[in-house]
Amino acid sequence: MRLTLAVRTANKVSSKALSSCFPTSVTLKDIPYSVRYAWSSELIKQEREIIFSITNDNMREMAESSSMRWDASEKQNELFHKHSRFIIVYRASGDTEGRDDIAGFVMFRFDEEYDENMIYCYELQLMKSSKRSGIGRFLIETLSRIGAKYSMHCIKLTALKVNTLAMGFYIAVGFKLDFTSPDYVDEEDPDAEPEECDYQILRKDV
Repeated sequence: MRLTLAVRTANKVSSKALSSCFPTSVTLKDIPYSVRYAWSSELIKQEREIIFSITNDNMREMAESSSMRWDASEKQNELFHKHSRFIIVYRASGDTEGRDDIAGFVMFRFDEEYDENMIYCYELQLMKSSKRSGIGRFLIETLSRIGAKYSMHCIKLTALKVNTLAMGFYIAVGFKLDFTSPDYVDEEDPDAEPEECDYQILRKDV
C-alpha cells in the first residue's frame, strides 16, 4: 500500500527536527525531567533493555491471559522495528548521557488507514514509580502536537479492557472508541452487533 504524502513526509522527519520543535525538558508536579526523541536505531543497548523491561513488567501478565498473548521476541521486534519512534522521558537528576534513568516512554509510528493519516501509539509505558506523575498526559499531549504539525488526523491505540487504569486514563485524556474496534456499533445500522473481544481500539482526534 502506498502511503499518503503526509505520512511519507512525516516518516522522513529526523529526531533532531522533532527535538527542535517540541519540548526537550518538562517539570511535572515540581519534578524536572529531560525529554528525548529517537528512532529505534538511535537507542543504545542499555535503553533497549530498560524499555523492554518496563514493557514486560507492565504488560506480560495481562497479555498472557488475553487474546493478544505474549511473545517476548515478537514484542522486541515490534518495539524496535526500523519505523518505530520513541519519546523518552528521563529523570533530569539522572545520568542522561548513560540514559539509564528512564521514567517513561511512548513508542509510535506514522501510518495511514481507511484514508486517515494517523499516529499509531504502540506502547505508552511508565516505570511503576512514575505512575500518576503527569508523564503519561505529557506524552499524549506531545503526540497530539506532533500529529497536528505533520497533518495527522488522529492518534490510535489498542488497549486491553482488563487494564482498567490505562482505559480510564485514555478516556480522561480524550480518547474514544474507534470505528475499527471490534466492539464498535454503528448507531445508523440497526442490525449491527458488537463483537465479543477483550480489547478496544481507541482514537483521539488531533
